[in-house]
Amino acid sequence: MSGGPTKSPPETPPRTPMKPPAELEALDYFVGIWSCEGKMEATADGPARKTRGTMICRWELGKYYLGVAEDDELSLQLPKRRQSRAYWGYDAGAKLYTCAVFHYGGGRFIGTSPGWRGDYLTFTGEMIAGGERMQTRQRYQHKGDEELIIRVDVILPDGDLALRLEEKCQRQGEG
Repeated sequence: MSGGPTKSPPETPPRTPMKPPAELEALDYFVGIWSCEGKMEATADGPARKTRGTMICRWELGKYYLGVAEDDELSLQLPKRRQSRAYWGYDAGAKLYTCAVFHYGGGRFIGTSPGWRGDYLTFTGEMIAGGERMQTRQRYQHKGDEELIIRVDVILPDGDLALRLEEKCQRQGEG
């Protein structure tokens, strides 16, 4: 032991509380309960069919993620209903919105978006469903405070789009 004075560790400044990125406020439009109707095109998993269901969007995990829960109504024609759960966030380092969607039956979509371009918010990324991988685009069109159009397309190797799903949604209430 040296016998001299001991040094105290330097004081660390108090941490400022973490806040969700301000860019997430651009997703506030989606918060609420939406009633959606549309059409899903035929796939290897099933025939073309009409869709009808509910989409509930609410802030979760400290308002760092927008939780999006979609559930179609059951029908005699299609007893295996379409369901998904998603989290949308923002990657401040990449300056991109992020989207991770998980579908009933094991499918998933992971995508990114640069943000709103006019009335459109478009996520592009990879969809994996039934062992198949495909580039996909999910586009959300703002049609006033009470209406939203959702369109999901597969991006073909030549860059053309093949429609997979299109729905028109009406706001039913606050989430």
